[in-house]
Amino acid sequence: MAIVELIFDIIDEVNLEFPENKRIKKSLESELYGGNSNLDYSDFINFMSKIEKKFEEKFGEKIEIFNKISLQKKEFVFENIESLTSFIEEMCHKKGMKYSR
Repeated sequence: MAIVELIFDIIDEVNLEFPENKRIKKSLESELYGGNSNLDYSDFINFMSKIEKKFEEKFGEKIEIFNKISLQKKEFVFENIESLTSFIEEMCHKKGMKYSR
């Protein structure tokens, strides 16, 4: 399973819980953090937690999305699906993991 596919699966899952006007679009440009995001703070934390859990289930490795680096660069890392994917890829690379985008 590719990282983007995993994130899109989580989007499908959380969108079932949201009213139509609050749903996240399955697009690399979909904003996750900030004024144009459909996620409030608790939704955002829940979304990231689901990604960590699903990642561990699918890849057998634990990742920590909320770490010192991500929190220092939060406007960039959590800006959209594309930047989050890049950040997760960077973590995988540092761990020597094989992955696909």
